[in-house]
Amino acid sequence: MSIRKILNPILLSSLSAAIMLSAVIQPPRAEAMQRGGVVSVVSLAEPELLNPVFDNSPAAEDLYNLIFSALIKENSRSELEPDLVQTVPTAQNGMVKMQPDGSMSVTYRLRPNLKWHDGKALTSADIHFTWQSHTDPSIKYPPTPGYEQIKSVEVLDELTATVRFHRAYGEYYRLFRQILPRHAFRSQFWQFSPEHPYNKHPIGSGPFVLRQWVRGDNAWLEANPNYYRSRPILDQIRYRFKNNDYRSIKQVLNWVEEGEIVQGMSLASYEYLKNRPDLNLHVVADGQIEHLIFNLSNPVLADRRVRRALAYATDRKAISDLLLGVTEAAYSDQLKDSWKYHTASERMYPADLNQARTQLQLAGWRPAESQPSNGQPASEGPEPVRQRDGKSLQLVLTLEQGNRSHALVAKYLQENWARIGVDLKVKFVASRVLHDDILPQSDFELVFGTWTQHPSETAYKRWHSSQVPPQGKNHSHFKDYQVDELVREIQGSVNLRHQKQLYQKLGALLAEELPVLPLYYGAQLEANHKRLHNYAPNAYMGTTWNSFAWWLEPRR
Repeated sequence: MSIRKILNPILLSSLSAAIMLSAVIQPPRAEAMQRGGVVSVVSLAEPELLNPVFDNSPAAEDLYNLIFSALIKENSRSELEPDLVQTVPTAQNGMVKMQPDGSMSVTYRLRPNLKWHDGKALTSADIHFTWQSHTDPSIKYPPTPGYEQIKSVEVLDELTATVRFHRAYGEYYRLFRQILPRHAFRSQFWQFSPEHPYNKHPIGSGPFVLRQWVRGDNAWLEANPNYYRSRPILDQIRYRFKNNDYRSIKQVLNWVEEGEIVQGMSLASYEYLKNRPDLNLHVVADGQIEHLIFNLSNPVLADRRVRRALAYATDRKAISDLLLGVTEAAYSDQLKDSWKYHTASERMYPADLNQARTQLQLAGWRPAESQPSNGQPASEGPEPVRQRDGKSLQLVLTLEQGNRSHALVAKYLQENWARIGVDLKVKFVASRVLHDDILPQSDFELVFGTWTQHPSETAYKRWHSSQVPPQGKNHSHFKDYQVDELVREIQGSVNLRHQKQLYQKLGALLAEELPVLPLYYGAQLEANHKRLHNYAPNAYMGTTWNSFAWWLEPRR
């Protein structure tokens, strides 16, 4: 058995490193590669629909990578590479332009001779149709985040389209990840809606053609002979969908015998598979970053010294060890291998109880001298609860019921913060109450949050002072004029090199001000048999992003 963490720290040094014009996974040598074969995938998650307008769940994304093609893709190092287009548009190559009226245009030039699965030509009219599908209020309201930034899509010729944005939009490359076929929805009997037959049997332009989907049981896909890169190496990919519950932790022992790939396993399954020499195990970042949100409306947490004390009293490596040692500590609101990542944040707030006590002392929180210390050194046992102006330093962490990982981390925080004189209480609430009531109304002191890579989660939505719920995702009620200016500038920058500089400044400010405390990267366990080659899960685009390059050794 070998294990691979898809969480390696790689920062890009220049725009040329950010734009990659060839696939990361290179075709294998002819003498080693075996063409053909069927790969079986056991998946613990299944989408509701197969239409990106209506379902953007991680389970759907993995199937979308097989069925659809994008204009621009992100590889496993967050580098951009062209998919359906001939080159990635940038300000440097003149395909991204700011207009005198403050709007922005992006010109896409498609590869010639692109085909849909049914053999019909894929043209720039399909780019226009994809935008319409995500923004037409008769189809979807509100629009898919990001697409509402587009003012119009102009079809210049069969291969060229210019997308015009209302204003500068630096995240343009994250749109059009699944191009939809205009011709497939021309029907007098069906409107574009969740009930359309297309959503269960979609036509795409990706490396595999969906031949069958039986909800709750299986799906199978066949190699696309019209795929622009050339026909994939495999003949078929077959899915078997399984229920993901407490029983699945042990059942993986059976499932690895059923398929070449098992996706979406709990990290707890690692203990059952770690001694299998025939498997590659991947701890795959799922694009989520777990963090602790400080409600800065609370007068205690509004004091930056208190937040810093709590950060110094939180050993993020110890939290990783709690979670079987296969998650990775997080120090930023960006994935660690992203070009947006601020490396210096890792050196802020190392685990240091004495520094934590100093920060609390500076904030006026003193030990209660009259309370017993249980005879233990302060660094080893709980301290008396600190006091200020006759009040105890007591905080409440609101926790979602049933989230085992969060419960383990909460217990650790209770024990470790007690060592600096902080009394942390934990309040469990139902998931619906947390997400529908508590978070939107900011009715908490401390709460766990999860950042994702969804296009709606821009730096502006996370951090600008105007974006407290329900307007945005600034749950901590953080206000800082420098951050406000930076996120506005990021939102308006179309130069990726300049964006990287801005993200570095933003990362430094967030580490200094500490409106939230990043804890660890969300992850899941995946396994593949070693006879399957080029399986390389991608935190940005899912595990199937390079399925065209997979190949299978025959069984011996």
